[in-house]
Amino acid sequence: MWYIDTDNVVSVIGLRNVETGAYVNNATITGILYKSSALRPIADGPAVDKGSGLVGIPCTAHGLASGVVIRIERTINYNAEYLVNAGSTVNEIVVTATYTAEVFTGEEFIYEAIVGTIAAPVSFGYVSASDGDYVGKIVYTSLLLQDESYVLCLKEISGSEQVLAKIVGIAGFQGL
Repeated sequence: MWYIDTDNVVSVIGLRNVETGAYVNNATITGILYKSSALRPIADGPAVDKGSGLVGIPCTAHGLASGVVIRIERTINYNAEYLVNAGSTVNEIVVTATYTAEVFTGEEFIYEAIVGTIAAPVSFGYVSASDGDYVGKIVYTSLLLQDESYVLCLKEISGSEQVLAKIVGIAGFQGL
């Protein structure tokens, strides 16, 4: 579980080892915050090899500007973070990626990153004498909207318990 307070402080509460269930108090954690309200389902259609290391992802009327950072989830080959390329069109998002054939079903999702968390991902520090509790501050020029939903993507979880890599992914959050 995690939450954000009114000072843009993010807390991860009760981080556990997925195999043993034990609390983990020695991890290094960084993450990026995404707008869940900017969730954009991908239209049915194939990935397109644009050449020169670029791939077109079909997405009808996505509205994403060039340079925006996104995270694509629920695909077979393209679950990752990308920068929207200038070659994107109204119905296609172009990203830098190794092309692999894939036909999207419409079940995939795109999350738009909150700008301040890209340049400076949230670094979480362990809170002493706690059970898997970590705290980090979002570097963002304004307060996050407390009535908006956000998604936290843990980019790195490392330490002596490498099994934690299994939990990297998207977790939902509703503002206070």
